[in-house]
Amino acid sequence: MTGMISRRSRYPFDETVARLLSDIQSRGATVFAVVDHAGAAADVGLAMPPTKVLIWYLSGTDRWRHQSEPPQPPLEISACLTG
Repeated sequence: MTGMISRRSRYPFDETVARLLSDIQSRGATVFAVVDHAGAAADVGLAMPPTKVLIWYLSGTDRWRHQSEPPQPPLEISACLTG
């Protein structure tokens, strides 16, 4: 699947991030990074809404099963933003 899907969470920001991480990891994905843009901004004296990017990879999918030479699998990226 490509593109962006946007959904409003009924949970507070930090709980939403924790629930996403839990779900991603429960599916056997490897989480490479959680980039905290708002935290980095605060470190240099700037303010911004809570913003984190979760970068993960889920291996073992059937995506390339029938291809003789699989392409490089993409990283899955989910951005959690509040406005």
